[in-house]
Amino acid sequence: MCSSKFISMKFFNSFGIKIYFSLFCILMIINSAVAQIPAKCFEIESILVDACNATSLEPNNEMVRFRVGPNPISIANIGIYGQGATGPYVLDAWPTTTIPWLGLIQNATTASATAALQATVVASCGRLLEPPGGIIPQGANVLMIASTNPSTVDNSFSTLTDTLYVVYHNANYTVTTGHFKNWASASSTRSFILANTATGCTDTATYDVSLLTGISGGNGDRVDFSWPGVQLYLNNGCNAPFVPITADAGSVISGCVGSPINLAGTATGNFIGLVWQSAGSGTFSASNSLTTTYTPASPGTYTISFGAITPCHDTVFSVLTFTALSIPSASITASGSTTICAGDSVILAASGGDSYLWSNGAITPSITAFTSGTYILSATNGCGTDTSSIIVTTINPPAATISASGPTTICVGDNVTLNATGSSSYIWSTGATGNSINVSNAGTYFVVVTNSCGTDTASLQIMTDSVNAFFTGDTFSGNGPLTVNFVNASSSNAITYSWTFGDGNTSNSFSPANTFQTPGVYNVTLTVTNSNGCSDTYSIQVTVLENPSVLIIPNVFSPNNDGNNDLFFVKGAGLKDFDCAIYDRWGLKVNELTSISMGWDGRTEAGKVCSDGTYYYVIKATGFDNKVYNKTGFVLLTR
Repeated sequence: MCSSKFISMKFFNSFGIKIYFSLFCILMIINSAVAQIPAKCFEIESILVDACNATSLEPNNEMVRFRVGPNPISIANIGIYGQGATGPYVLDAWPTTTIPWLGLIQNATTASATAALQATVVASCGRLLEPPGGIIPQGANVLMIASTNPSTVDNSFSTLTDTLYVVYHNANYTVTTGHFKNWASASSTRSFILANTATGCTDTATYDVSLLTGISGGNGDRVDFSWPGVQLYLNNGCNAPFVPITADAGSVISGCVGSPINLAGTATGNFIGLVWQSAGSGTFSASNSLTTTYTPASPGTYTISFGAITPCHDTVFSVLTFTALSIPSASITASGSTTICAGDSVILAASGGDSYLWSNGAITPSITAFTSGTYILSATNGCGTDTSSIIVTTINPPAATISASGPTTICVGDNVTLNATGSSSYIWSTGATGNSINVSNAGTYFVVVTNSCGTDTASLQIMTDSVNAFFTGDTFSGNGPLTVNFVNASSSNAITYSWTFGDGNTSNSFSPANTFQTPGVYNVTLTVTNSNGCSDTYSIQVTVLENPSVLIIPNVFSPNNDGNNDLFFVKGAGLKDFDCAIYDRWGLKVNELTSISMGWDGRTEAGKVCSDGTYYYVIKATGFDNKVYNKTGFVLLTR
């Protein structure tokens, strides 16, 4: 059993509290999963070995916390075994054997003590209750106080968020000797055995006095036990032996704007949730877990809070602060225009970093540019490097040019973009400014380009073109199949012809013909183009009328597999829906045909061969001409 091993390790937790673990059982603590209710009568979870005694005697304030198993238990049936420095375990004795076990009591005195302790609870959902009628419910978390006179000053319940059932040892001490053995330099074990005297069920908690954290008495030494019995030696000061809720946000020195900063919080106690908060302009990757990242959106000092949410829905917070540095943002500022005349210069100034490197090798905050080219700046600080570039152009007396984004002969209704080059200042015969204009009319377009070095003019002529589509036909309606001969009457400058007839057929002929097979209304469209790519479209509707529907029903068939009249097959044309139900002489449906293309082979739907005889059919159908058929009759099946 884990509790029999005392190879230990001492360390300090985040509150500066010394903690001892059994190395042999450390993995069992990590990996064990404690159930909600113990499998046996009860499990000892904590012993306040060395209670505080600033205002009251220590033996009045010592406590044991345990969890009841699957069955309720009366306080009258709770007893203990204790072990002194030497000798066997004895019933009705504490581990020191100098104080006897006097049993548990529940009366007006204990009710008053419970009310006084409850008054120290700050959280609204923290509850201290005495067992109703002296019966502790199954699964209850129980605090056994060693006297009926515990001190509210020496035992803080301010952070309690659980419900604890409180039971009291029938004693009010005037002596200073405690129930448990305090710290000693030499290794020595003490065992506390809790017993159900009615059933004989027990649970044992053993600790080593040399592993207790405090040397002086009255300091809050405590031993917690996992249900397998692994010891955890700690000291929470003058607090009752329950696990308080704490939160620690950790620490961060600095970070960079826009880059995730790793955060790792720690929390203790029976918290029901976690939350990260920040009043700054940043975002968390997850706001309800122990670990997360925070990405600051702007430079400055940030305060981040990490909280553990109590079952009362209060939150215990811890805060940290850090500085977010700006990610370098390289920028170049020119002292004047970056388009300079030959022989002139411009000063380029850097900003956005702590140190700079130019593409020409300079490391100064500014350089002087005399020639055309792209000047690249690298700006660096503690968060990285950023680059920026600027183009310096050296120009001569400007040379104006105009180019079109497409053909200079455009179709009527289209437009073309005219682009001018040769300067940074442009004025067009239209009055527009800028290096480009959109035009849709024929004419000659001029541009005057100007820079600090002079003026020049250029021109370009734009022409327009068009084409017209038109056709007729020898007919545009009739019963199908309907053949229509189309006559092209488009303008003579058309050179290509594209026909779509609306039935999936197309043609590139000058004057084609098309046969429309099925009834309907078809949009026939002709698109023509000329040599300059101008196009036009013309459309006419062709209407193909419906042919009358037909339904023919046979009255006899012989399904004998001789290849002749083996199927009862209803013939029809022009039908858009069809259903035929077939019944025997007793009115039972034997088969159903849901399509005009289906035939009955003289079998039931299950495949059983029908006997010879007369069968009754009910046919419902509708033609494309909207004619409705409701037919009934008899068919003779003979083999």
